[in-house]
Amino acid sequence: MQLTFRVRAYPTKRQHAILADYRAHTCTLYNAALDERIQAYQKRGTTITSVQQQRELTELRQDPDYAKYPRRLQVWTLNLLETAYRGIFTRHRKGEKSGTPRFRSRRFWNTIGVNSPIEFSMRGRGLHHRKFFGGTLRLKPHRQLPPWQQCTNLILHRDGKRWFVHLTYEMPDVTAKLKPQRPVGIDLGLITLAMRSDGVPMQAPRQSKEDTAADLRRANRALSRCKKRSRRRQRVRARLRQVHHRIARKRQAQLHKISARLTHHFDGVAHEDLNIAGLNQGGGGGAKGRGVRKSWADRAPGKLIEQLKWKCQRDGRARSAVNPAGTRINCHRCHAAVPKTLRERMHRCHQCGEPELWISLELFAVE
Repeated sequence: MQLTFRVRAYPTKRQHAILADYRAHTCTLYNAALDERIQAYQKRGTTITSVQQQRELTELRQDPDYAKYPRRLQVWTLNLLETAYRGIFTRHRKGEKSGTPRFRSRRFWNTIGVNSPIEFSMRGRGLHHRKFFGGTLRLKPHRQLPPWQQCTNLILHRDGKRWFVHLTYEMPDVTAKLKPQRPVGIDLGLITLAMRSDGVPMQAPRQSKEDTAADLRRANRALSRCKKRSRRRQRVRARLRQVHHRIARKRQAQLHKISARLTHHFDGVAHEDLNIAGLNQGGGGGAKGRGVRKSWADRAPGKLIEQLKWKCQRDGRARSAVNPAGTRINCHRCHAAVPKTLRERMHRCHQCGEPELWISLELFAVE
């Protein structure tokens, strides 16, 4: 399996300027390559592949304006465009809505990378490359990183004014037990983020309604008073972006704590296979529907399920996604229909006498 470690980077003032120049160049290269593909298809009916564009890149690098940038950085940008085009055909085969990739704005172009980290090295203070960083990019890892020889991918991402390095390592697979001895089931909801099968609620704070609500409200009001395309609007937009980044970081930290607690104390986790996209679009019309959709988005149950997937695989825990159809009515032991009203929050079967707090080992299938 592959795991990606997100490490905070502390570039110097000179390295900040270098990374900003890389961002602008890769954004321009991406838009130019996309325009070339669109024009070739509209005028000649031909499709340009990533291999053809990389050959053209070799000719473009005869120009000093292109040659001063690392080739691996430019190849990664062209591969990113190829991935976007492959997504069109993937969505078309699935019957989903598909369209042409969009041109990207520099304001939202915050990610750069290299197609292979073979020329980089991890030293005592951080990531070293003489030409790419102009020296060593200082890192502050929050945990021990695997050996650098296992690193397969390197991406740099700007989050507001901060820079993060995403390092992907090839990790050995851990085989999960076929039948866990300490399983747990979780039920995702709005009142509590997750209710465990042993009756313990797992609550996560609603970030947009707690300590950051006042900052978010003030920043939005200040933005609405700004004149369009003014310098003050740019400053207020940056402040609003920082508030949203702070909310996202707090939410992510809470979800990591909950998912880590589940995988550390139990050797099997079962959850409902929910339609997260449908939950974020449901709730009905009006203010009540908007409140329900906002609550689901603020809870981020999809992020919790995503974290459980790779943490169970990393730690050798069993995980099962249960079909939610009939789970509120049918008894999981005798499969008898036990209708319940919304007031009844616990399951009690009157036929087999099954108590409300129980989880079956047969729900688990190693994925």
